[in-house]
Amino acid sequence: MRIVADERTNRLILKGEKSARARIRKLVKELDKPSTKSGTIQVIYLQHADAAKIAEIITGLLTQRSQSVRTVKAGARSSSGKASTGAQSSMIQADESLNALVVQAEPGQMAEIKNIVSQLDVRRAQVLIEAAIVEISASAGQDLGVQWGFGFNNEGPVGGINFENVGNSISTIAAAIASPSAAATTALANGITLGGGKRSGDNIEFGAILQALASTANTNILSTPSIMTIDNQEAEIVVGQNVPFITGSTTSTSSGTSNPFTTVSREDIGLTLRVIPHIHDGDVLRLEIYQETSDLVAPPAGINASDITTTKRSIKTVILSDDEQTIVLGGLVRDDVIDSVSKVPLLGDVPFFGRLFRSNTQQHSKKNLMVFLRPTILRDEKSATALTHQKYSGIKMLQNEMEKNRGIIEVEVDAGFPENVTEIFR
Repeated sequence: MRIVADERTNRLILKGEKSARARIRKLVKELDKPSTKSGTIQVIYLQHADAAKIAEIITGLLTQRSQSVRTVKAGARSSSGKASTGAQSSMIQADESLNALVVQAEPGQMAEIKNIVSQLDVRRAQVLIEAAIVEISASAGQDLGVQWGFGFNNEGPVGGINFENVGNSISTIAAAIASPSAAATTALANGITLGGGKRSGDNIEFGAILQALASTANTNILSTPSIMTIDNQEAEIVVGQNVPFITGSTTSTSSGTSNPFTTVSREDIGLTLRVIPHIHDGDVLRLEIYQETSDLVAPPAGINASDITTTKRSIKTVILSDDEQTIVLGGLVRDDVIDSVSKVPLLGDVPFFGRLFRSNTQQHSKKNLMVFLRPTILRDEKSATALTHQKYSGIKMLQNEMEKNRGIIEVEVDAGFPENVTEIFR
Protein backbone atom coordinates (compact mmCIF):
# COMPACT_ATOMS: atom_id res chain seq x y z
CA MET A 1 0.00 0.00 0.00
CA ARG A 2 1.39 3.39 -1.03
CA ILE A 3 0.07 6.85 -0.01
CA VAL A 4 1.15 10.10 -1.68
CA ALA A 5 0.08 13.55 -0.45
CA ASP A 6 -0.85 16.21 -3.03
CA GLU A 7 -0.26 19.45 -1.17
CA ARG A 8 -1.57 21.66 -4.00
CA THR A 9 -5.06 20.14 -3.90
CA ASN A 10 -4.81 18.90 -0.32
CA ARG A 11 -5.57 15.32 -1.37
CA LEU A 12 -4.23 11.84 -0.72
CA ILE A 13 -3.38 9.45 -3.60
CA LEU A 14 -3.77 5.79 -2.65
CA LYS A 15 -2.28 2.78 -4.50
CA GLY A 16 -2.82 -0.80 -3.44
CA GLU A 17 -5.39 -3.53 -3.13
CA LYS A 18 -9.07 -2.62 -3.10
CA SER A 19 -9.72 -3.86 0.46
CA ALA A 20 -6.70 -1.94 1.77
CA ARG A 21 -7.81 1.24 0.01
CA ALA A 22 -11.27 0.87 1.56
CA ARG A 23 -9.77 0.62 5.04
CA ILE A 24 -7.60 3.72 4.43
CA ARG A 25 -10.58 5.70 3.06
CA LYS A 26 -12.61 4.84 6.15
CA LEU A 27 -9.77 5.89 8.45
CA VAL A 28 -9.31 9.18 6.58
CA LYS A 29 -13.02 10.01 6.90
CA GLU A 30 -12.83 9.54 10.67
CA LEU A 31 -9.76 11.78 10.97
CA ASP A 32 -10.80 14.43 8.45
CA LYS A 33 -13.31 16.31 10.64
CA PRO A 34 -13.43 20.01 11.45
CA SER A 35 -12.30 21.07 14.91
CA THR A 36 -15.20 21.69 17.29
CA LYS A 37 -13.33 24.49 19.05
CA SER A 38 -11.59 27.44 17.53
CA GLY A 39 -8.59 28.72 19.43
CA THR A 40 -7.27 27.67 22.82
CA ILE A 41 -8.95 30.37 25.00
CA GLN A 42 -12.70 30.59 25.54
CA VAL A 43 -15.06 32.37 27.93
CA ILE A 44 -17.82 30.24 29.47
CA TYR A 45 -20.71 32.19 31.01
CA LEU A 46 -22.49 30.51 33.93
CA GLN A 47 -26.21 30.77 34.66
CA HIS A 48 -26.63 29.26 38.12
CA ALA A 49 -23.30 28.17 39.62
CA ASP A 50 -20.67 30.38 41.23
CA ALA A 51 -17.70 30.97 38.92
CA ALA A 52 -15.09 30.98 41.72
CA LYS A 53 -16.25 27.62 43.11
CA ILE A 54 -16.45 25.99 39.66
CA ALA A 55 -12.95 27.23 38.81
CA GLU A 56 -11.63 25.78 42.07
CA ILE A 57 -13.20 22.37 41.36
CA ILE A 58 -11.91 22.09 37.78
CA THR A 59 -8.45 23.38 38.73
CA GLY A 60 -8.25 20.67 41.36
CA LEU A 61 -9.15 18.01 38.80
CA LEU A 62 -6.57 19.29 36.29
CA THR A 63 -3.92 19.44 39.03
CA GLN A 64 -4.50 15.81 39.94
CA ARG A 65 -4.36 14.81 36.27
CA SER A 66 -1.12 16.76 35.78
CA GLN A 67 0.45 14.96 38.75
CA SER A 68 -0.64 11.61 37.30
CA VAL A 69 0.90 12.51 33.92
CA ARG A 70 4.20 13.45 35.56
CA THR A 71 4.23 10.13 37.39
CA VAL A 72 3.68 8.24 34.12
CA LYS A 73 6.45 10.25 32.42
CA ALA A 74 8.86 9.48 35.21
CA GLY A 75 8.08 5.79 34.88
CA ALA A 76 8.52 5.85 31.10
CA ARG A 77 11.84 7.71 31.43
CA SER A 78 13.19 5.19 33.95
CA SER A 79 12.21 2.21 31.75
CA SER A 80 13.11 3.43 28.24
CA GLY A 81 15.21 6.49 28.93
CA LYS A 82 12.77 8.76 26.99
CA ALA A 83 9.90 10.93 28.30
CA SER A 84 6.55 10.83 26.56
CA THR A 85 5.18 14.12 25.27
CA GLY A 86 2.44 15.43 27.62
CA ALA A 87 -0.58 17.51 26.83
CA GLN A 88 -0.44 21.27 26.96
CA SER A 89 -1.22 22.59 30.45
CA SER A 90 -4.68 24.16 31.00
CA MET A 91 -5.52 27.29 32.96
CA ILE A 92 -8.85 28.49 34.36
CA GLN A 93 -9.62 31.92 35.81
CA ALA A 94 -12.94 33.05 37.33
CA ASP A 95 -14.42 36.46 36.50
CA GLU A 96 -16.74 37.08 39.44
CA SER A 97 -18.13 40.34 38.02
CA LEU A 98 -19.56 38.49 34.99
CA ASN A 99 -19.85 35.11 36.75
CA ALA A 100 -17.84 33.55 33.91
CA LEU A 101 -14.88 31.23 33.41
CA VAL A 102 -11.88 32.10 31.22
CA VAL A 103 -10.43 28.77 30.05
CA GLN A 104 -7.17 28.16 28.20
CA ALA A 105 -6.82 24.55 27.01
CA GLU A 106 -6.35 22.35 23.98
CA PRO A 107 -9.48 21.58 21.93
CA GLY A 108 -9.79 18.10 23.43
CA GLN A 109 -9.46 19.32 26.98
CA MET A 110 -11.69 22.30 26.22
CA ALA A 111 -14.54 19.97 25.25
CA GLU A 112 -14.06 17.96 28.43
CA ILE A 113 -14.02 21.10 30.60
CA LYS A 114 -17.18 22.44 28.96
CA ASN A 115 -18.89 19.12 29.53
CA ILE A 116 -18.03 19.25 33.25
CA VAL A 117 -19.20 22.87 33.50
CA SER A 118 -22.54 22.07 31.84
CA GLN A 119 -23.19 19.36 34.42
CA LEU A 120 -22.27 21.58 37.36
CA ASP A 121 -24.03 24.73 36.14
CA VAL A 122 -27.59 23.65 36.98
CA ARG A 123 -30.38 25.28 38.95
CA ARG A 124 -30.16 24.26 42.59
CA ALA A 125 -33.28 23.31 44.50
CA GLN A 126 -34.52 25.52 47.33
CA VAL A 127 -35.96 24.44 50.66
CA LEU A 128 -38.62 26.21 52.72
CA ILE A 129 -38.28 25.35 56.42
CA GLU A 130 -41.31 26.04 58.61
CA ALA A 131 -40.99 25.59 62.36
CA ALA A 132 -43.68 25.60 65.04
CA ILE A 133 -42.81 26.23 68.69
CA VAL A 134 -45.83 25.10 70.72
CA GLU A 135 -45.93 25.92 74.42
CA ILE A 136 -48.73 25.10 76.83
CA SER A 137 -48.54 26.20 80.46
CA ALA A 138 -51.09 25.79 83.23
CA SER A 139 -50.94 26.74 86.89
CA ALA A 140 -53.28 26.38 89.84
CA GLY A 141 -53.00 27.61 93.40
CA GLN A 142 -54.95 27.49 96.64
CA ASP A 143 -54.42 29.53 99.80
CA LEU A 144 -56.37 29.08 103.04
CA GLY A 145 -55.42 30.49 106.42
CA VAL A 146 -56.87 31.68 109.74
CA GLN A 147 -55.26 34.37 111.94
CA TRP A 148 -56.04 35.26 115.57
CA GLY A 149 -55.36 38.30 117.69
CA PHE A 150 -55.98 39.09 121.39
CA GLY A 151 -56.00 42.27 123.44
CA PHE A 152 -55.99 44.86 120.62
CA ASN A 153 -55.42 48.50 121.44
CA ASN A 154 -54.30 51.54 119.49
CA GLU A 155 -50.71 50.24 119.36
CA GLY A 156 -51.57 46.75 118.07
CA PRO A 157 -52.38 43.31 119.45
CA VAL A 158 -50.91 41.94 122.65
CA GLY A 159 -50.78 38.38 121.25
CA GLY A 160 -51.91 36.53 118.20
CA ILE A 161 -51.23 34.14 115.32
CA ASN A 162 -49.99 35.57 112.04
CA PHE A 163 -49.06 33.79 108.77
CA GLU A 164 -47.11 35.67 106.11
CA ASN A 165 -48.29 33.46 103.24
CA VAL A 166 -51.97 34.40 103.71
CA GLY A 167 -52.04 38.07 102.63
CA ASN A 168 -53.14 40.81 105.02
CA SER A 169 -51.85 40.51 108.56
CA ILE A 170 -54.34 40.72 111.39
CA SER A 171 -52.53 43.71 112.92
CA THR A 172 -52.90 45.69 109.65
CA ILE A 173 -56.63 45.03 109.41
CA ALA A 174 -57.17 45.77 113.09
CA ALA A 175 -55.37 49.11 112.72
CA ALA A 176 -57.55 49.91 109.71
CA ILE A 177 -60.70 49.20 111.73
CA ALA A 178 -59.53 51.35 114.63
CA SER A 179 -58.41 54.29 112.46
CA PRO A 180 -60.59 55.58 109.59
CA SER A 181 -57.54 57.22 107.94
CA ALA A 182 -55.66 53.91 107.90
CA ALA A 183 -58.69 52.08 106.53
CA ALA A 184 -58.73 54.35 103.48
CA THR A 185 -55.16 53.32 102.54
CA THR A 186 -55.39 49.60 103.39
CA ALA A 187 -56.03 47.24 100.47
CA LEU A 188 -57.28 43.73 101.01
CA ALA A 189 -55.41 40.79 99.56
CA ASN A 190 -56.79 38.84 96.62
CA GLY A 191 -59.55 36.35 97.33
CA ILE A 192 -62.08 36.45 100.13
CA THR A 193 -61.39 37.98 103.55
CA LEU A 194 -63.77 37.36 106.47
CA GLY A 195 -63.24 38.76 109.97
CA GLY A 196 -64.93 38.79 113.34
CA GLY A 197 -64.30 39.42 117.01
CA LYS A 198 -65.35 41.35 120.12
CA ARG A 199 -64.86 45.07 120.61
CA SER A 200 -64.96 47.02 123.89
CA GLY A 201 -64.92 50.79 123.31
CA ASP A 202 -61.86 51.69 121.24
CA ASN A 203 -60.16 48.39 122.04
CA ILE A 204 -60.70 44.95 120.51
CA GLU A 205 -60.61 42.07 122.95
CA PHE A 206 -60.06 39.41 120.29
CA GLY A 207 -60.42 39.01 116.53
CA ALA A 208 -60.08 36.40 113.79
CA ILE A 209 -59.56 36.64 110.00
CA LEU A 210 -60.24 33.94 107.44
CA GLN A 211 -58.63 34.42 104.03
CA ALA A 212 -59.00 32.07 101.03
CA LEU A 213 -57.88 32.27 97.41
CA ALA A 214 -57.96 29.86 94.47
CA SER A 215 -56.35 30.79 91.14
CA THR A 216 -55.86 29.13 87.76
CA ALA A 217 -54.05 30.27 84.62
CA ASN A 218 -53.73 28.64 81.20
CA THR A 219 -51.46 29.87 78.41
CA ASN A 220 -51.12 28.66 74.82
CA ILE A 221 -48.26 30.07 72.73
CA LEU A 222 -47.69 29.19 69.08
CA SER A 223 -44.76 30.67 67.13
CA THR A 224 -44.25 29.66 63.49
CA PRO A 225 -41.04 31.11 62.01
CA SER A 226 -40.20 30.15 58.42
CA ILE A 227 -37.13 30.60 56.25
CA MET A 228 -36.08 29.66 52.71
CA THR A 229 -32.60 28.77 51.52
CA ILE A 230 -30.71 26.98 48.76
CA ASP A 231 -29.68 23.35 49.08
CA ASN A 232 -26.54 22.97 51.24
CA GLN A 233 -26.63 26.68 52.18
CA GLU A 234 -26.98 27.86 55.80
CA ALA A 235 -29.88 30.17 56.62
CA GLU A 236 -30.72 32.00 59.84
CA ILE A 237 -33.66 34.04 61.07
CA VAL A 238 -33.70 36.06 64.31
CA VAL A 239 -36.88 37.67 65.67
CA GLY A 240 -36.55 39.49 68.97
CA GLN A 241 -34.77 42.32 70.76
CA ASN A 242 -31.16 43.40 71.04
CA VAL A 243 -30.81 43.83 74.81
CA PRO A 244 -27.84 45.57 76.52
CA PHE A 245 -25.98 43.83 79.35
CA ILE A 246 -23.42 45.63 81.51
CA THR A 247 -20.12 43.71 81.42
CA GLY A 248 -17.86 46.10 83.36
CA SER A 249 -17.53 49.58 84.88
CA THR A 250 -15.09 51.77 86.83
CA THR A 251 -15.27 54.98 88.87
CA SER A 252 -12.82 57.45 90.37
CA THR A 253 -9.72 56.06 92.12
CA SER A 254 -8.43 56.86 95.60
CA SER A 255 -5.82 59.25 94.17
CA GLY A 256 -8.53 61.46 92.77
CA THR A 257 -8.08 60.51 89.12
CA SER A 258 -11.51 60.14 87.55
CA ASN A 259 -12.09 58.19 84.35
CA PRO A 260 -15.49 56.53 84.74
CA PHE A 261 -16.75 54.24 82.02
CA THR A 262 -19.19 51.38 81.53
CA THR A 263 -18.88 48.59 78.98
CA VAL A 264 -22.08 47.16 77.53
CA SER A 265 -22.56 44.00 75.52
CA ARG A 266 -25.67 43.58 73.39
CA GLU A 267 -27.23 40.17 72.84
CA ASP A 268 -30.20 38.99 70.80
CA ILE A 269 -33.16 37.92 72.93
CA GLY A 270 -36.05 36.25 71.16
CA LEU A 271 -36.39 33.48 68.60
CA THR A 272 -33.50 32.13 66.51
CA LEU A 273 -33.72 29.47 63.81
CA ARG A 274 -30.58 28.30 61.97
CA VAL A 275 -30.85 25.51 59.36
CA ILE A 276 -28.58 23.85 56.75
CA PRO A 277 -30.62 21.58 54.41
CA HIS A 278 -29.09 18.76 52.35
CA ILE A 279 -31.28 17.18 49.66
CA HIS A 280 -30.49 13.52 49.12
CA ASP A 281 -31.59 11.23 46.30
CA GLY A 282 -35.34 11.49 45.89
CA ASP A 283 -37.28 13.63 48.37
CA VAL A 284 -35.27 12.90 51.54
CA LEU A 285 -33.59 15.79 53.35
CA ARG A 286 -30.91 15.86 56.02
CA LEU A 287 -31.35 18.97 58.16
CA GLU A 288 -28.79 20.48 60.52
CA ILE A 289 -30.91 22.54 62.90
CA TYR A 290 -30.28 24.96 65.73
CA GLN A 291 -33.35 26.50 67.34
CA GLU A 292 -33.30 28.82 70.36
CA THR A 293 -36.01 30.64 72.27
CA SER A 294 -34.97 33.16 74.92
CA ASP A 295 -37.05 35.59 76.99
CA LEU A 296 -36.48 38.38 79.46
CA VAL A 297 -37.64 37.89 83.02
CA ALA A 298 -39.33 41.18 83.88
CA PRO A 299 -37.20 42.92 86.56
CA PRO A 300 -38.58 45.32 89.16
CA ALA A 301 -38.59 49.03 88.38
CA GLY A 302 -35.20 50.72 88.66
CA ILE A 303 -33.12 47.61 87.98
CA ASN A 304 -29.98 48.16 85.88
CA ALA A 305 -29.04 46.19 82.79
CA SER A 306 -26.56 44.10 84.79
CA ASP A 307 -29.41 42.64 86.83
CA ILE A 308 -31.50 41.39 83.90
CA THR A 309 -32.35 37.70 84.00
CA THR A 310 -33.08 35.70 80.85
CA THR A 311 -34.51 32.27 80.15
CA LYS A 312 -33.18 30.12 77.30
CA ARG A 313 -34.38 26.96 75.57
CA SER A 314 -32.45 25.62 72.61
CA ILE A 315 -32.27 22.53 70.38
CA LYS A 316 -29.29 21.49 68.26
CA THR A 317 -29.77 18.35 66.21
CA VAL A 318 -29.49 16.62 62.82
CA ILE A 319 -32.57 14.85 61.45
CA LEU A 320 -33.85 13.12 58.32
CA SER A 321 -37.19 14.16 56.88
CA ASP A 322 -39.20 13.61 53.72
CA ASP A 323 -40.54 16.43 51.59
CA GLU A 324 -43.49 18.19 53.32
CA GLN A 325 -43.28 15.85 56.32
CA THR A 326 -44.07 17.31 59.73
CA ILE A 327 -41.58 15.97 62.25
CA VAL A 328 -41.01 16.70 65.94
CA LEU A 329 -37.57 17.92 67.00
CA GLY A 330 -37.92 17.63 70.74
CA GLY A 331 -39.58 19.15 73.75
CA LEU A 332 -39.78 19.58 77.49
CA VAL A 333 -42.46 18.58 79.98
CA ARG A 334 -42.10 20.22 83.38
CA ASP A 335 -44.37 19.62 86.37
CA ASP A 336 -43.86 21.62 89.58
CA VAL A 337 -45.84 20.97 92.77
CA ILE A 338 -45.36 23.07 95.91
CA ASP A 339 -47.34 22.37 99.09
CA SER A 340 -46.45 24.45 102.14
CA VAL A 341 -48.07 24.45 105.59
CA SER A 342 -47.61 27.03 108.39
CA LYS A 343 -49.17 26.12 111.73
CA VAL A 344 -49.07 26.55 115.48
CA PRO A 345 -47.30 23.62 117.16
CA LEU A 346 -49.67 21.05 118.72
CA LEU A 347 -52.82 23.12 118.10
CA GLY A 348 -52.35 22.93 114.33
CA ASP A 349 -52.19 19.11 114.45
CA VAL A 350 -55.57 18.63 116.17
CA PRO A 351 -58.07 17.01 113.75
CA PHE A 352 -60.69 19.42 112.36
CA PHE A 353 -60.11 21.97 115.16
CA GLY A 354 -56.48 22.39 114.02
CA ARG A 355 -57.56 24.12 110.77
CA LEU A 356 -58.13 27.27 112.84
CA PHE A 357 -54.42 27.36 113.72
CA ARG A 358 -52.69 26.68 110.40
CA SER A 359 -52.34 28.07 106.91
CA ASN A 360 -52.08 25.97 103.71
CA THR A 361 -50.66 27.02 100.36
CA GLN A 362 -50.69 24.74 97.31
CA GLN A 363 -49.23 25.60 93.92
CA HIS A 364 -49.18 23.34 90.87
CA SER A 365 -47.70 24.42 87.54
CA LYS A 366 -47.13 22.41 84.36
CA LYS A 367 -45.34 23.43 81.16
CA ASN A 368 -45.23 21.55 77.87
CA LEU A 369 -42.90 22.76 75.14
CA MET A 370 -42.66 21.00 71.77
CA VAL A 371 -40.89 22.03 68.55
CA PHE A 372 -42.14 20.81 65.15
CA LEU A 373 -40.62 21.31 61.71
CA ARG A 374 -41.78 20.86 58.10
CA PRO A 375 -39.41 21.20 55.10
CA THR A 376 -40.71 21.78 51.58
CA ILE A 377 -38.53 21.29 48.49
CA LEU A 378 -38.93 23.85 45.67
CA ARG A 379 -37.19 22.42 42.63
CA ASP A 380 -38.22 24.94 39.97
CA GLU A 381 -39.35 28.51 39.45
CA LYS A 382 -43.06 27.64 39.25
CA SER A 383 -43.21 26.07 42.70
CA ALA A 384 -41.32 29.00 44.26
CA THR A 385 -43.62 31.51 42.55
CA ALA A 386 -46.75 29.65 43.65
CA LEU A 387 -45.57 29.60 47.25
CA THR A 388 -44.75 33.30 47.15
CA HIS A 389 -48.24 34.16 45.87
CA GLN A 390 -49.81 31.96 48.54
CA LYS A 391 -47.96 33.71 51.38
CA TYR A 392 -48.65 37.14 49.91
CA SER A 393 -52.37 36.37 49.57
CA GLY A 394 -52.53 35.63 53.31
CA ILE A 395 -50.95 39.00 54.17
CA LYS A 396 -53.24 40.79 51.71
CA MET A 397 -56.37 39.21 53.21
CA LEU A 398 -55.25 40.35 56.67
CA GLN A 399 -54.74 43.90 55.41
CA ASN A 400 -58.17 43.95 53.74
CA GLU A 401 -59.78 42.78 56.96
CA MET A 402 -58.07 45.57 58.91
CA GLU A 403 -59.22 48.19 56.41
CA LYS A 404 -62.75 46.81 56.48
CA ASN A 405 -62.96 46.93 60.29
CA ARG A 406 -61.09 50.25 60.65
CA GLY A 407 -57.85 48.72 61.83
CA ILE A 408 -59.40 46.13 64.14
CA ILE A 409 -58.92 42.45 63.34
CA GLU A 410 -61.96 40.44 64.34
CA VAL A 411 -61.05 36.84 65.14
CA GLU A 412 -62.73 34.04 66.99
CA VAL A 413 -60.66 33.09 70.02
CA ASP A 414 -59.93 29.36 70.08
CA ALA A 415 -57.77 28.18 72.96
CA GLY A 416 -57.18 24.74 71.47
CA PHE A 417 -54.66 23.58 68.91
CA PRO A 418 -55.62 21.79 65.67
CA GLU A 419 -56.52 18.12 65.88
CA ASN A 420 -53.98 17.20 63.16
CA VAL A 421 -50.34 18.19 63.57
CA THR A 422 -50.04 19.03 59.87
CA GLU A 423 -52.59 21.85 60.31
CA ILE A 424 -50.26 23.82 62.62
CA PHE A 425 -48.60 25.53 59.65
CA ARG A 426 -51.86 26.64 57.99
